Amino acid sequence: ITSIPRLSSPLLLVALSVFVAAVVAVRSRKEPLVLLGRELSPAHQLGVAGGAALPLLWLAGAGAAVFWLLGAALVFLGSHAAFRQLDPPESPELEMEPV
Repeated sequence: ITSIPRLSSPLLLVALSVFVAAVVAVRSRKEPLVLLGRELSPAHQLGVAGGAALPLLWLAGAGAAVFWLLGAALVFLGSHAAFRQLDPPESPELEMEPV
């Protein structure tokens, strides 16, 4: 039996906080970042932050949490859709002719 991934995992909390801090730092910069003589745009800086955070999130087990949330959302949305009552169509072009 698989367990529910916990958001309170210390490594996962560290990985998420490092990523959020990097995004906040990129968004709060007024002047462009110059790295090795090249100017990095905010989009490139966010890409670097995401690329650097991806291995840490992978090691922390964030993938299991994401897939668990996707599965739970699909079950919830699927059950909601299954019990929803649909109104009959009002347009005549949707009616079928008998064969």
